[in-house]
Amino acid sequence: MFILRSKVKLSDVTGQWAQLGIWGAGAGAPLSVSESDGLVTVRIDSDRSLVFASEGRYVPHVPNVPTASAGDWALAEVRAGRPLIGETTQDQFVPQMVNLELSGGVDFKKGCYPGQEIVARAQYRGAVKRRMYRLRGGPLQAGQDLYSDDAPGQAGGTVGTVVNTAGNESLAVLQTSAVEGKSPIRAQPQAAALEILPLPYAQ
Repeated sequence: MFILRSKVKLSDVTGQWAQLGIWGAGAGAPLSVSESDGLVTVRIDSDRSLVFASEGRYVPHVPNVPTASAGDWALAEVRAGRPLIGETTQDQFVPQMVNLELSGGVDFKKGCYPGQEIVARAQYRGAVKRRMYRLRGGPLQAGQDLYSDDAPGQAGGTVGTVVNTAGNESLAVLQTSAVEGKSPIRAQPQAAALEILPLPYAQ
């Protein structure tokens, strides 16, 4: 969004790189990011990595790691509690609303960056009243409003990442008071309640 102190030109090279995900025991790269001769590996967690290969670069086969679809990868991201912010949800959340300080996505010891004042205030001066939760039910759409019975007729949450698989799992930002009070969360005021599922990190 901002370029500070350096002259930088950005260009879209999506068409020049192939992207695939690998996961399974031992699939995590030893470093967070490694690069060698047109092959970039980004470690996501202990058993998952993203691999980017430049055009014409051979991607080695990883033994004992089955192939899977992009939907399988997206579902793994939802279950890991990592949101995907798109056009329908951009500029709607501060990092704490999507649990980035819980999942290691925000470092409060790091130097300055655009927007740090808002993020720091949310962390140190006031409780965040909305948090991201994992849901089952739907189907839902990213950016869709959600409702709770404790505030009839008023939107009390927003769907973030959605994976409309057989289980219809998603990540959504909800009022913490509604969740803590065990108020049913619904896609529409009279619809069936959505199930709240656990995340792998403490909230």
